[in-house]
Amino acid sequence: MKWWPVLVLGLGFAACATLERSDAPWTGTSEVPNWQIDRILEDTQFLAARRRFSRLTSYSDAANYISDRMEGIQPVAGPSRVVNLAAPLRMIHRATLMGAVALENEVDYAPYALSDSGQVHITSLVPLDAIEQIDVWDSTAALVTDKPLSIPQLHRLAARGVGAVLVVGIIEHRPPAQEAPDGLVALQITDTAAMQIAGHSPDDWSQWLVEGGKRMLASTLTIGVDVHAETWMPSVMGFVPGRDPTHSSEAVIVCAGLAEPVPEEEPLATFGGHAPVLVMELARQYSRWSALELFPKRTVLFAIWPESLHGYAGLSAYLANPVWPLDETHSIYCIGDEHTRSAPPTHETVTVNTVEVPAQVSQLERTMDALHHAVREAASGH
Repeated sequence: MKWWPVLVLGLGFAACATLERSDAPWTGTSEVPNWQIDRILEDTQFLAARRRFSRLTSYSDAANYISDRMEGIQPVAGPSRVVNLAAPLRMIHRATLMGAVALENEVDYAPYALSDSGQVHITSLVPLDAIEQIDVWDSTAALVTDKPLSIPQLHRLAARGVGAVLVVGIIEHRPPAQEAPDGLVALQITDTAAMQIAGHSPDDWSQWLVEGGKRMLASTLTIGVDVHAETWMPSVMGFVPGRDPTHSSEAVIVCAGLAEPVPEEEPLATFGGHAPVLVMELARQYSRWSALELFPKRTVLFAIWPESLHGYAGLSAYLANPVWPLDETHSIYCIGDEHTRSAPPTHETVTVNTVEVPAQVSQLERTMDALHHAVREAASGH
């Protein structure tokens, strides 16, 4: 595996909040590029401004937008650049919470990132700090307040026989973790909703959390989460055909994962959507240059697929089911960002180059230049 030196992507977004779609003329060549910075910022604004990636339909919405913006590149199969890829990506499709109190999904409660699939019927609640001193059974829910949970903690709760976990506090929209304790259902729930379920006033609630003890519910609470470990996810793939008959059957792949953004209250510079916008701009420019020059010599395949913040699920799924023969694939350039810390998958015959993209506003054009230089060299036929 090759690691390219850090390519610095700058996205200072205070200025892009009111951007209009750019109508600037296309200029530049493959030798002297002129990157359309306004378009890059427009794409980033779209991906950053909305939490679009927590559900299957939202991935589809984002994929359609990306496909429209990568105008000019040819689809790999059929008439559309949007194709379904079987990705080993845990996706939470829905969560349910039913009881005597009417609560609203995604407002009063939401799935917890470390939840597994399942449905349980809860008749009692126990604060987390008291769980070791009280007999619990599979109709008991452990109540967690203002404490981050780890997978080992959840494994211990599952071993104790707890039926579910309720994480009480502000609901955060986080991507599903890529592993979770088998069969343990977990929800986020607001303080108000938790007090309504327990039948406590705010004062009684605070005292009970300190004193501990089991709280029997007036009626059964049904909690369910539906998690799919492998999902057919819409991805965007298209190519610019090679112009050299000797090398046009060989492909260079440029790819990025459509990661889920961090919450809006955190700095936009940490958003995981930076990598796709580089692929989108490179695809637009390569399509234009191909119509005007004998460029590129090798075919360049562009791909944006669903991804988790930690991992390369999309690339792994592609390598398992490639649309271009791997023995005719010259190299892969996988664009990551500062969230992507794990190593990408490797392959016996294909070199996977990882391009790292931290968020620095001042060096966007230099980032595009460096990325283009690397891909152009790979696609040159040498």
